Amino acid sequence: MAARRSSAVELFHRATAAAAAIPREVAAATTECGSEAMLSLHITGDLTAWLPRGESLRQRAATEARLAEDAAEAAREEMVAARAAQRVVELLRARRADEVARKMSRRSQAMLDEMAARKLAR
Repeated sequence: MAARRSSAVELFHRATAAAAAIPREVAAATTECGSEAMLSLHITGDLTAWLPRGESLRQRAATEARLAEDAAEAAREEMVAARAAQRVVELLRARRADEVARKMSRRSQAMLDEMAARKLAR
């Protein structure tokens, strides 16, 4: 579970970095060529070519992070179910041990009663 949680955190950071890259690239293009750069993106093509790829990377990273978080949550739920099952087994074992102890106590008492009855019968 810890490995899945760690993977989810790593993928979340990757998704955050991918999302942050888009405004950084736009800002870099604007400072490189001035505010007119945003109007002439179709001429340079660099940012225009990168934006769909950057958005795709962001979406993929976000999806991977969500899937990893879902896997970590599923692992947590499995662990909770396993612990509950373990507790049930422990309770059943304790109940059986109590039943065996009661039976042994009854047998011992019955044997003592029988021995006492024999002594009285003599």
